[in-house]
Amino acid sequence: MNTLFCPYCMKPVIGSEGTVESGCCSTCGRDPAAYVPSSHHLSPGTLLRDRYLLGCVLGEGGYGITYIGYDSLLQNRVAVKEYFPVELCTRDTIGGNSVNILSGIPAKNYARGMHKYLTEARLLAKMEKQRVIVNVRDYFEDNRTAYIVMEYIEGITFTELVHNYGGRIPEQELFP
Repeated sequence: MNTLFCPYCMKPVIGSEGTVESGCCSTCGRDPAAYVPSSHHLSPGTLLRDRYLLGCVLGEGGYGITYIGYDSLLQNRVAVKEYFPVELCTRDTIGGNSVNILSGIPAKNYARGMHKYLTEARLLAKMEKQRVIVNVRDYFEDNRTAYIVMEYIEGITFTELVHNYGGRIPEQELFP
């Protein structure tokens, strides 16, 4: 894949020698060079399964990390969820992309959690026609962990929505 993508919006950036002329992405206005991932995050440009190109982190929780990505086969943006329970594993991307699973009981819990994660992916993939559930496009194991590839939906998170309403969404706005 020779095209350079903005890690924030995963749109192709155009410039001389694979750089952005203005320093900022012409689509989202952000500077691709400004993104610096944490040491346990996969770096922008990481390619999974020779198909899914990762961008920046969209969110992170107790059991996973969600990245914006680009599906080079279907040529569209995706969200890629990585199984990464912070209390059971570590990763230093300087040494590679594989997850380092803690030994003993954490290793057993990690394996059990990953099995449940993949089971959830299979169940969600079967619900592809439900309007209120994000479509699962693919799921797989790699780097000693698991990934779920989902459709990317433009918009704000529920947390951002609550914040925009000052911490509480009025009942007449929430229920419809």
